[in-house]
Amino acid sequence: MTGTGVTDSVEGVASPPAEETPRRTGRGRVRSEEARQAILAAGWDLVDEQGFSRVTMEKIAARAEVGKATLYRWWPNRAAVVMDALLEHVTLAVPFGDSGDTVEDLCEMVRFAVEFLNTGLAGHILAGLIGDAQHDPELAASFRTRYLATRREMTRTMLQRGVERGELRDDVDLEVAIDAMIGPIYYRLLIGHGPLDTDYATELARIVFSGLRRQGSAPPRHEQSTPDR
Repeated sequence: MTGTGVTDSVEGVASPPAEETPRRTGRGRVRSEEARQAILAAGWDLVDEQGFSRVTMEKIAARAEVGKATLYRWWPNRAAVVMDALLEHVTLAVPFGDSGDTVEDLCEMVRFAVEFLNTGLAGHILAGLIGDAQHDPELAASFRTRYLATRREMTRTMLQRGVERGELRDDVDLEVAIDAMIGPIYYRLLIGHGPLDTDYATELARIVFSGLRRQGSAPPRHEQSTPDR
């Protein structure tokens, strides 16, 4: 599902270290990964069914059919489990590639982010988590450190690459640029005042990158006209 996306592990997704992998059989590593995936799936499903406030580590362990010791070995609390489940879903769905055209890569990232939030449970769960985080400091901290910081760092790397290539302006505050790209998506997700669809993503990317693109640089490939034959 990654396409041109990230294949390496990213900060915030807990993987069981080798020394903690069960040794009961030769399939220890496989079973550890199966347990991790079961835990992430359990956390994701429980938030959808019950809301974050009613999810507990005990419920996650029971749904995943693992012991609480296994759960606490990899995650300190329920917020960390849920954020890693969210991060795993979005990392698989939203690419951070390098095609050689930074603006095109960023436009693709915006389009895929919008598509992800309109697919399955993702938008519903993310909106609920953001709402719950307003009155749950543990969840808010986990959202910022395990999910948001990772995504912003990946986007920052893409923007910096564009600056170094001369595709993007070198006088732009990258933190503000990230907010300008992503903030409107969350605004529509949470407020619901307008459609969050492909047309919106395309127009958002056009407006933002018309300001970021360095004067004289070529437009992204999807905006370049194909000559008549």
